[in-house]
Amino acid sequence: MKTTSGLLLLIFAFFLVQGCKKEETHMPGKPNYHIYNAYFNANPAPIVPFGNNEFVMTANDNTNGYFTFIRSKINGEELVHKTMAMTSSSGSYCIAVSGNSSIFALTSIIKDWTTQKYDLILLKLTENGDTVWTKTYGGPLGEISRTMKKTNDGGVIACGYIQQAGGSGINDFFAWKLDADGNTQWYKNFYTNSSAYVTDVTEMENGDFVLVGPSNAGSTFVLKINAAGAEIKKNTIISNNFIQTNGICATKDGKLICVGGGTGDIAIIKLDANLKAMWSKSLGYSEQSEFAYSVVSNGDDTYTVAGTSTGPKSSGNQDILVAKFNAEGGGIWYRSFGGKSADAAYGVIKTQDNLNMVVGNTSSFNSSFATQIFTVLLDNSGDFK
Repeated sequence: MKTTSGLLLLIFAFFLVQGCKKEETHMPGKPNYHIYNAYFNANPAPIVPFGNNEFVMTANDNTNGYFTFIRSKINGEELVHKTMAMTSSSGSYCIAVSGNSSIFALTSIIKDWTTQKYDLILLKLTENGDTVWTKTYGGPLGEISRTMKKTNDGGVIACGYIQQAGGSGINDFFAWKLDADGNTQWYKNFYTNSSAYVTDVTEMENGDFVLVGPSNAGSTFVLKINAAGAEIKKNTIISNNFIQTNGICATKDGKLICVGGGTGDIAIIKLDANLKAMWSKSLGYSEQSEFAYSVVSNGDDTYTVAGTSTGPKSSGNQDILVAKFNAEGGGIWYRSFGGKSADAAYGVIKTQDNLNMVVGNTSSFNSSFATQIFTVLLDNSGDFK
């Protein structure tokens, strides 16, 4: 891992919300990049807080694409970097830390090339990346891993989708609930009648889970299940400004915020508890094309979103985007920055000190333009740390 600061920095201190352009005079400083020799193959990025101002993440190594486990301090001091000779055939590398600090990693491995059947592979890891045990889970079709989160009861929920046989283009969602030690509590499949695939999951205050993902023709598919895995509600939401839905989080008032990519701007949609759209908004700079991959609640009815910004104001081919918006979708601040090549933020999490850790892929910090992982810290005022 290496650290660099402010390479070819370009920050936009502007935002455009619903056609209203505003200028921010506050200067946020320069980003301090921490670079890791690996890359993400999917989004949102599999990274979670761990211990005292540390984090763990799973990624691909830069030689063979093998599974890589990284544990680091938030200041960029890399503690563990371990690669295993295992390659995901289709699913994302996912990671979660349970309530008793157990570390779990999940991916999908192809079992039968003829039938294109995938199995889920769950690993329990030590903090040094050593494998405690491995479990395989596979039904009659192929499970594709997409995301895994810690749950309020101290356990873990893993979600993804199942490709139905015969090339129908119809996917089912699945949810796999584990206790804090990795024991299966339940596993359920849910019919979508669409091409939807899971990108994220969030837990409501009452213990219900909501899964979200893009569906047919730019629509959004959402599914709510209870703590026992029983289906409560599902809905397909059609919004003119949505192309792909990527992130979801619960709000303080029991609603939901979804983010993704729309027609040139970040797309934000708020859902009520019955999964009905309350409103949809766009957030972006007028000359740029923005896309959101991840969202996190700041705990005060504001939200931080991470993604990409591309256009004439970009410092390279594509810039990192971080923005903050309020409960009504109004922009508070907007940061776009990066190097001379392509950079993209695929995740944002809250640290123990309530900072925003933004993580993604960059090709700007080495002479060969190889893709690496970066992390950058910002506070809730948008100042770089």
